[in-house]
Amino acid sequence: MSWLQAPKANQAPGKRPRRDPEKSAASKLDYETKRKRNFLPSWTEKFPWLRYTEEAGEEYIMYCSTCRSLASQEDELVDGE
Repeated sequence: MSWLQAPKANQAPGKRPRRDPEKSAASKLDYETKRKRNFLPSWTEKFPWLRYTEEAGEEYIMYCSTCRSLASQEDELVDGE
């Protein structure tokens, strides 16, 4: 509602109309199902520990290189005992 428009009969001045929760939920679900999520290469500049795999035959995976290296070190300690 613009400040130039008169409020509707069931609406107080300066207030937004209430949203229909069912419509909002359906709209959000529709948005989420159509949404495309992509890895942005610029993230690696902001987060230098972030890695992204694009190996053929596998899912594309984004992961923390620090966490993965610590996990592999732990595996070596457990396997070496």
